[in-house]
Amino acid sequence: MSGTNEPKFTAQDHVRVKRGVTDFDYADMPLGGWTGIVVEVEHGGCTTCLVRWSHATLAAIAPFYQERCRQDGIDSKEKWLDEDDLERDDGSALDIEQRPGTRA
Repeated sequence: MSGTNEPKFTAQDHVRVKRGVTDFDYADMPLGGWTGIVVEVEHGGCTTCLVRWSHATLAAIAPFYQERCRQDGIDSKEKWLDEDDLERDDGSALDIEQRPGTRA
């Protein structure tokens, strides 16, 4: 550990959401495996990243999620996430976690 409080990511970094992470607006919606690009970083008490979802992620996520977001006035194309919920995207195949009771 370096002991530094520098953010792990910067704008334009390609990231993937770690397995087990859920959407803080919808606790029943897993985000694990979603990929995108960091467009903004806020560094304070904790560091958060605004991630704009990749085209592949937007094509793969369930339409009901986008509809829920639309109904609640939330942008489904991007999300603020804690940097600890993210890892660098290695470019491997998209592997999106599914809601319990749904099939891939």
